[in-house]
Amino acid sequence: MEPVGSFSCSNELLNRFYENSKRSIESNLIDKPTDCPQRDERLGWAGDAQNAAMFASYLYNTKEFYVQYLDNLCALQTDDGAFPDMAPRNIGGYGNNCWGDAPVVITWDIYLQYGETDILEKYYDNCVKWVDYLVDTSVDHIRNAPHSYGDHLSGQDCPVELSDTAWCAHSADIVCRMAKVLGKTEDSEKYANIYQDYKKAWLDRYLRPDGSVEAGLLTEESETAYALGICFGLFDENMMQDAADRLSLLCDYSGYAFYPGYSGLNYLLPALSSYGHSDTALKVLTCENPGSLLFTVDCGMTSVPESLSSFTFNEDMTFNVGGSLNHYSYASVCSYMFSGILGITPDESAPGYEHFYLKPAIGGIPGTAEGTLKTKFGDIEVFVSSSASDPSLENKIKCTIPKGTSCTLSIPGSEAKELPCGTYEFDY
Repeated sequence: MEPVGSFSCSNELLNRFYENSKRSIESNLIDKPTDCPQRDERLGWAGDAQNAAMFASYLYNTKEFYVQYLDNLCALQTDDGAFPDMAPRNIGGYGNNCWGDAPVVITWDIYLQYGETDILEKYYDNCVKWVDYLVDTSVDHIRNAPHSYGDHLSGQDCPVELSDTAWCAHSADIVCRMAKVLGKTEDSEKYANIYQDYKKAWLDRYLRPDGSVEAGLLTEESETAYALGICFGLFDENMMQDAADRLSLLCDYSGYAFYPGYSGLNYLLPALSSYGHSDTALKVLTCENPGSLLFTVDCGMTSVPESLSSFTFNEDMTFNVGGSLNHYSYASVCSYMFSGILGITPDESAPGYEHFYLKPAIGGIPGTAEGTLKTKFGDIEVFVSSSASDPSLENKIKCTIPKGTSCTLSIPGSEAKELPCGTYEFDY
């Protein structure tokens, strides 16, 4: 896998977390995406794999690697459409959300990163069978599989049916988008309606009729619930800002510990940043207290653990170890360093970075940050500095747009700028 991405910033602990995350990715992407390289398990758990796929694709050219993994998952798909929890498989079950949704998510992520429709054509039928299976195993578009993992290893209680139903909606939405790309109009309409059915069921079940930012919008509150609701589009548009405001409050109440488990960990920071709370996202990302991402760095770890409570100190400074100390699921949060802090995100209408968006998380920049992403067109380069974290700095963005591409740059307080290839510098 050819290296394609780099990131660094002025926060050294965050740099170390990035390097630890990269190390855990590297030691778990050997032939198959494994979940922990140090114990007997070493299995290709699919939920873990889909969490890490986008971050891995910011680091390396991963298309061929994930194609062979998707081949394994699809070879094990049952006749009724259920995907396995892992591939190759010797334990685990079938048909569990987040894990079973992995082929849909990974297929779409690879399409966005490389812009080649062959991957959609190859796995489309498998993804359709999965969503049809979800509908068949839901009751009035609420899903609660009996052996589901839910928000695995979360620091908060998130009901299984809340996260599972959200993931059903997400897979239906992605299949709808795949169908549009492939020109399958009837399928696109069908799965758009299925997405809306899951969305309505989710809102009917969990939205409080008297909800507010201060009291809560959902009957079952967790950071994962709000993050999924925002990133999967389950809240109506007129609710999104209130949902993000409530999520920011929950992060404040928690002291900026990182609570989402495997169902929600990729979505907390983007959910905050998308609706004006990039400052909260940065506080979560740079928190050093127990239960935080950077606490693992403060402990002296050189990799990322399976759970944020895998390594804890006792009062006498002896320590406890529970679970793997080298696992890439929480490493996947580092995709936000590219898509959020640097703001580099693909455009699904012109994937593979033929056109892309550059929307740095202004207010959530750790002083300075810079990085590159090698695309088939050339290198995207970004440098951003913010006085919000360091008053001695200027508010500045520098970027290089490779030949053959174009970019939409969004800076708060000004109109979006359409940039052709070239090198640019802007104050904001």
